[in-house]
Amino acid sequence: MFKGLTAEAIASLRQAKDWAGQTGHVGSIAHAGINSAMLATYRRELAQLRSEIAALRGVTAKNRLPTLDATADILEGWCNGLEGDAAAGRDLMRRGLDIHR
Repeated sequence: MFKGLTAEAIASLRQAKDWAGQTGHVGSIAHAGINSAMLATYRRELAQLRSEIAALRGVTAKNRLPTLDATADILEGWCNGLEGDAAAGRDLMRRGLDIHR
């Protein structure tokens, strides 16, 4: 449920990402990254979202996680659409959704 507790959400995600990084558990790293990306999406913080997408792509490059890369495609497509490149955004989102499908 959305409660408008932005500072708490940011702090909680920072802790989750720190913990995941300390453990080195790829699933936890990916999960924390996706949650952090979603917060940036909800807040329409596109620069932060692009940073989160880059981090997700880094995890996929090291660990061969095609569904995580597909999620990054969907998020990046959304960014592109909001920034005025609807066609490129649509294509990336479709690619990501096709992989998930």
